[in-house]
Amino acid sequence: MMPTPTALAELATHREITSDRVGYAATPSASYAAYRRVVDGATRDDVLALLLSPHAVIRGYMARHVIEHWPDDARALYPLLSDGAQIVTMEGCTVSETTLARFVFYRLARVTDRSSAAMQVYLDATVDPSIGAFRARGLGLLLQRDPETARAQAILHVRAAIDEGALWFGLQTLQVLARLEDVPLLAIVADHPERKFRNLLCEPAARLARTCEEARALLDRLRADPVPHVRQLAEDAARRHLG
Repeated sequence: MMPTPTALAELATHREITSDRVGYAATPSASYAAYRRVVDGATRDDVLALLLSPHAVIRGYMARHVIEHWPDDARALYPLLSDGAQIVTMEGCTVSETTLARFVFYRLARVTDRSSAAMQVYLDATVDPSIGAFRARGLGLLLQRDPETARAQAILHVRAAIDEGALWFGLQTLQVLARLEDVPLLAIVADHPERKFRNLLCEPAARLARTCEEARALLDRLRADPVPHVRQLAEDAARRHLG
């Protein structure tokens, strides 16, 4: 049964998104009760449609409902990763203010281990400039949950260099995951005019230089970089990995 206009209007009057028990008495909040009146009897399609509600509190509650009940529909939540609307969340006795994008991002992370659709959302986010800082967080999550996929995405970032943000995120990941076969790609970045990118090459170059002459040559280039800070990072990395 489609939620009634009255139930939706009531939920829209609230600002906070709460769990089923809040406060020291662990009682349902008025906001949560209003949410239950909306979703009780609602179909999956009804809930998905309400992700487009003009009210942030409704979008947030419906997003959480999808994550908890239909995580394989996670793709429908993707637009919310760019949603900067401010919301208040209440979990037990903890109250915080955040954006809807941040709320959805971290809620969705809880189900990536059992939903390939949820993981795909993070995978897509790593190459989407409109997502902003969540690209880096998406890569961080991939690094924890699926290092092989994280490395593949990082290589795509560095090869394509869609923008500086993508290149930065890719190199940060390859600092940890770069392999011998990635050294030629890293060597190309050594010519980048921005030192912040050359900085990120020092660690993988030194780590791989123990067994790879090409990596040793890259490290030597970085140790001779015209920027003192790059040279210092390269020397520090060399001491850590080569003694």
